[in-house]
Amino acid sequence: MDRLKIIAKYTNGRMIKGTTGNFWPANERFSMVPLGARPNAPPVPVSIKDLKAIFFVHTFGGRRNRAKRAHFMARDRVFGHKLRVAFFDGELLEGAALDYDLNTPGFFLHPADPDSNNERIFVVSAAVKDVKHI
Repeated sequence: MDRLKIIAKYTNGRMIKGTTGNFWPANERFSMVPLGARPNAPPVPVSIKDLKAIFFVHTFGGRRNRAKRAHFMARDRVFGHKLRVAFFDGELLEGAALDYDLNTPGFFLHPADPDSNNERIFVVSAAVKDVKHI
């Protein structure tokens, strides 16, 4: 399986950048190799219940030379539901989800900005305060 670049954000504010090859939304845990780990370092176990979200990214450095857009534009074509997700820590994310159910471990959100460094975001339901259709 290909290694996916991710940024795991914890509910306590901690963040780890690294790669994973075994994330599956229905599983309670997965493993990742932190960015900068020595070659052949053992993967670090990550428990979904401790996370706020997992950001699947194009690059770890982001896309610094462009204006960021956090909201949908009127001309944007969207597949699925346009959502505004409010986390318990106050962060807001806008994106589109084909389906979501807060009674499941989480759901995938595609960022409102089609040029975002985030390919998709796995939102952990337990970290969500509110979801609104926009």
